Amino acid sequence: MSQAQSLPVIVVEEGRIDAASLSPTRLARAAANGFSGQRGRLLALPGDDGAVIGYLFGTGEAANRAALVMGPAGATLPGGDYHLEGAYGDPVLAVVGFRLGAYRFTRYRKAEPAPNLTPPAGADTAEIDRLVEAATLARDLVNTPTNDLGPDAFEAAIRDFATTQGMSVSSIVGDDLLAANFPMIHAVGRAAPRAPRLLDLSWGRDTDPKVTLVGKGVTFDTGGLDIKSATGMLLMKKTWAAPRTYWAWPMPLFRPALPCACVCSFPSWKMPLPAIPSAPAMCSRPARVSPSKSAIPMRKAG
Repeated sequence: MSQAQSLPVIVVEEGRIDAASLSPTRLARAAANGFSGQRGRLLALPGDDGAVIGYLFGTGEAANRAALVMGPAGATLPGGDYHLEGAYGDPVLAVVGFRLGAYRFTRYRKAEPAPNLTPPAGADTAEIDRLVEAATLARDLVNTPTNDLGPDAFEAAIRDFATTQGMSVSSIVGDDLLAANFPMIHAVGRAAPRAPRLLDLSWGRDTDPKVTLVGKGVTFDTGGLDIKSATGMLLMKKTWAAPRTYWAWPMPLFRPALPCACVCSFPSWKMPLPAIPSAPAMCSRPARVSPSKSAIPMRKAG
């Protein structure tokens, strides 16, 4: 969309509103509303007919400017088309910050339309798209509750991701983990109705330098027989956020010009809430000792 068809977001550093090349009318409105470029402050600019014709947005002092300071603008502005003017700084960071602020999670309910920002001329739009898509993927996965994203659904999401990125993917599921000598992954998730699994993804050329990522993917953990408190259950979102973010991390690497090969290995499981008092023998227990891949017995701490 051209700038003539979108509203300007005029970015102002704190204390430097005189450098924003504003008309006397806009300067007067800013002064009347106490706007001096305070970080995160958004001020609508009305036209002669009262309709909004643009916005002022403050980034705070230049010395303390956050890289993604445009986030609150994306979070606050109503749906519509916008472009940047003024002291927005690095165009990639400005647009990424704005778009991250405009994020909406829409899996379960309709959200208000998000604002759309046209990147400034010369901005690396491919880099912007990679960074925003990576963050959006992570946030969508983190915000999806575990009843809809157990190990099986998580694998499906990861396979979709791998297909999009041109990665090869394989998985070892359920009792096949024992045959492949991954007893600990099997032990921690075997009592759940959705089987534990090990996922392996690779991307790039064999001749390129390699980056290997290894993580774990707890989709939910009740504590087995050592049941967590209500507070501990609520904090599980922080535990499952780590593996769900893990998949977004390599996305900016997936560009044709980058000479890099990436390998991701990732076990995923869900520790179930056992039936009480007759918990199944397969359920994880406090202080349980299980064999490991290295044949060293490992004791469950809790």
